[in-house]
Amino acid sequence: MRRRVGIILIVSGLILIIKPNLDFDTMMMGLNYIAVHYWPIGFIFIGALLLWPQKHSAKRKR
Repeated sequence: MRRRVGIILIVSGLILIIKPNLDFDTMMMGLNYIAVHYWPIGFIFIGALLLWPQKHSAKRKR
């Protein structure tokens, strides 16, 4: 969770550095365009998350 928040803050900071006067409506129109035209990328991300090795807690062998 902490890592996700960090990534969101980094991306938000980069966007604000590149375009500090970015209009919210313009940004939402761009995100809407991406969501409509490139939605299959979501499948790629979900598949990558499912294949990514999970960190399991170390269990003792007895």
